[in-house]
Formats: sequence, structure tokens, C-alpha cells
Amino acid sequence: MHEWPLIFFTLLMQITVGCVVTVWYCHTFIFTTLTDDKRLKLASPALLCALLCGGVGLLASVAHLGNPWHALFTLSHVASSWMSREILFTALFMGLLFLTLVYALVKKQLPTALLGLTALVGVADIFVMSAIYDHSRFILWQGWGTYAGFYGSAFMMGSLLYALCLWPRLHQLAEDESARAMTPLLRFYLLGFVLATVAVIVMFSAVAPNLAQGISIKTAAVNVGTLTLWRYLLLGIALVLLVTYVTRLPRKSLPALLSMALMITITGEFLGRYAFFSVGG
Repeated sequence: MHEWPLIFFTLLMQITVGCVVTVWYCHTFIFTTLTDDKRLKLASPALLCALLCGGVGLLASVAHLGNPWHALFTLSHVASSWMSREILFTALFMGLLFLTLVYALVKKQLPTALLGLTALVGVADIFVMSAIYDHSRFILWQGWGTYAGFYGSAFMMGSLLYALCLWPRLHQLAEDESARAMTPLLRFYLLGFVLATVAVIVMFSAVAPNLAQGISIKTAAVNVGTLTLWRYLLLGIALVLLVTYVTRLPRKSLPALLSMALMITITGEFLGRYAFFSVGG
């Protein structure tokens, strides 16, 4: 299995997009009554972390391409190639994220409209990323399960990353505002968990009709099944930790729960992504 750069690229870009979408949602629907200064302090650490994750993800993609100039050549086929579209949307997303953060730090105000545009392009980027594998020749990658799985990873990891970045600033919020902030983060995680589960069901439903194709499909099914069991064990533990964090008071004294939940979720998604690429690798 030689797709290690793609494992890191897809996971890092998805946690970046998920974090940006979560930040946009919270600052559009939850933190609307806060001052610009408070909104900036609640958003900027997460946007910076997202930018760093995305930057490392881009480095991983360069490792996959072998030569960064190949990306420029690939862009000439944007009308016919999903990979070219992925490069374009990833570049647009990272550029917009950088502009959003720079504007926020220079103007001392969170640009909600620009942040919304960045989140929208990020969502489109994951769609294009998923389409690459949907249109491949590997049976277990085809179908809308790949889309659900990639979006699920983004929502789970991204919501936890924002929750962890938000924790040091919770003292600036009243208890009811803190509760209102944590509830949608839990909902984003649960949404991601459901989407990831749907993706697994779709993948395994594609295995049964194709078992007759040979031992490779049977072996892939066994390997994916084992990794999936470990993945869901880890995701279940992370979910328990997150629910404990959201429901227990005071939350300000429980940062370790968030850190553990994020690390365990990333580990689980790494196993899931390894299983995903082992099918085609």
C-alpha cells in the first residue's frame, strides 16, 4: 500500500474544512450577540490551526505528486479531470482561508461573509475530492458512500478541533453561552458519525455481490472489516468523552477530555482511511 501521502492529505484537508465550517456555523448562528473583539478571539485560534493543518496537507499532496510543477500542468485539464478540479478547489480554499485569517488579524474583526465563502469552497473541495474516487475503477470506492465518509470525517474531526481551540476562551462566555456553543459541536460530531456509518454500510453492501470476482475482494473485505471494528471502538470512546465534556460542569476544568477525544478520533479515522485506500491499493 503506497498511498500514505493521500491518507495524510485527505485527512488533513478534511479536518481543515470541518473546522472552518464549524467556526462559520457558530459565528453565524451562536455567537451573534458577542462583540467583535470576543468573536475574533473565539475564532482566530481555530482558523490558525486549520490553516496549519491544511498547509501540512498540501505538503503531503506534493509528496504524492512527486513534483509540485505537476500540479500546474494538471490544472490545464480542469474541464475534464476531477484531480485537476481538486487541485483548483484546494488552492482556492487555502487561499481564501489565508485571506480570512489575515483580514481578521489586521482589521480586528471576523469577516463573516468571507468566512462563509471559504467554508462553501471547502465543502465543494471535499465533494470534488470524493468524486475522484467515485469515478475510479475500484468497486468499493464507487457510489455516494465515499462522499458520506469524507464529509463524516470532516465533521467529526473539525468539530473537535474547534472545541479544543475554543476551550481556553470559555471563561469569556457566560454559562448559558458556553452551553449553546458546545451543543452544536456535539451535533456536528454526531452528524459526522452517522455519515461515516452510512459510508461503511454502503461499502460493505458493495462487497457481497462482488465476492465471486476473486480472492482480492474477499481479502479486502476481511481487512476492512477488522480495521472498521477498531475504528468504531475508538470513535465510540471519543463520543463518550465528548458527551461527558458537554454534559459535565464546569467544562473549563476538563480540557483533557477534548484532547483525548480529538486524538482518538483522528486515530480512528486514520484506520478508516487506511482501510479505504487498502481496497484500491
